[in-house]
Amino acid sequence: MKAETSSASGAALTRFNIFVVLLIPLVWTFEASSIGPALGRIAETFSLASDLQIKLVMTMPFITAIIFSAVSGMLARYIDRKTILIIGLVIYGVTGMMPAWLNDINSILVVRLLTGIGVGLVSPIPNAIITERFEGEKMRRLLGMTSSISMVANVIASLVSGMLLAYGWQYPFYTFAIVFVIALLALAGTPAALPQRAASTGGIRNLPPAVFALFAFMTLNFAIQAIITTSVAMFMTADHIGEPWMIGIVISFPGLACFVLSPFYPEALRVLKSLLIPVSFLLYALGYYVLAGAHTPTIVSLGAFIVGAGNAMLTPHILAMASGRITLDQHDAAYGVITAGIGAGVVASPFFQSLASAIGGSGAPRFLYLVATGTAIVIAVVSFAVSRSTHRVVAHD
Repeated sequence: MKAETSSASGAALTRFNIFVVLLIPLVWTFEASSIGPALGRIAETFSLASDLQIKLVMTMPFITAIIFSAVSGMLARYIDRKTILIIGLVIYGVTGMMPAWLNDINSILVVRLLTGIGVGLVSPIPNAIITERFEGEKMRRLLGMTSSISMVANVIASLVSGMLLAYGWQYPFYTFAIVFVIALLALAGTPAALPQRAASTGGIRNLPPAVFALFAFMTLNFAIQAIITTSVAMFMTADHIGEPWMIGIVISFPGLACFVLSPFYPEALRVLKSLLIPVSFLLYALGYYVLAGAHTPTIVSLGAFIVGAGNAMLTPHILAMASGRITLDQHDAAYGVITAGIGAGVVASPFFQSLASAIGGSGAPRFLYLVATGTAIVIAVVSFAVSRSTHRVVAHD
């Protein structure tokens, strides 16, 4: 069994190549985590904006990210991945900082939409490289590490943004300057693309149905996870929980959970096997239940950490599930589609919350956290029933 293949130039990946590939996920959800702590201040500054508009400030990039994640996978059949990556990072950094100089909520939303183009172009590349060049335990561990590393950015960005809020709502947008540092490292260390894939089998139209099912699954995963990141700043501000600078710390806890736990995804899979998915959703349910009853920053942080624990196991599992269902020439397109589910989930989350508020007659975060609890429990029960049914069919065969 091989663990690593050669690059297009014929040389094996160096440790620096692998380091750079693992560094790229730092920007996966940076556009959300860096701005999440500022939502409360943005809502106060733009007092005429609706709650949905304020939440869209954070989630807007994911709308275009959905499209351009798939575009990135298609372009990789014809263009060196490094070129796509550098262009995406430059777009990401420039448009990420621009809202700091704008004073109209609609203009900010438009620019944030452009940020999503960069996000989408960048996001699928690390997973495509890892699953193309590694397999088995090594692949699963590296996929777990990509989730872990992406959450390091969430933790750091949330903390730094929380501190920068003391100077004004605009300052968290300046954190996007770090993207240019990553672009320089990517320019130096991203491995060259493998030879062009066969056009007849590498397109989106040729992908197996399982890839689109995994896209839907990733969307569901992040729609539930994003409830906390889109609401906790306003929750703590409205309920006077802690000081404003604490918001950044609290928002960092889901990322902290992923950072700590995602590298142990292979061990969790060996222990839980088919129960990994229902257990992940039960962790979501427990985390949101804790949040619904929280009145102190400590308990809010605990609930946030438990929510992050669910995401820590589920995200690398969804990515790993794809590897055995696609051919080598389908990697770029497949991971472009599946990674787009991250953006789709974050975009869907505010609308899911608005729908729950309209049906339940309350937009209070505590009510939404209870809705998330019930939703996660239902999904856990359904996934457990499906896993048991599948197990019985396999055993019978």
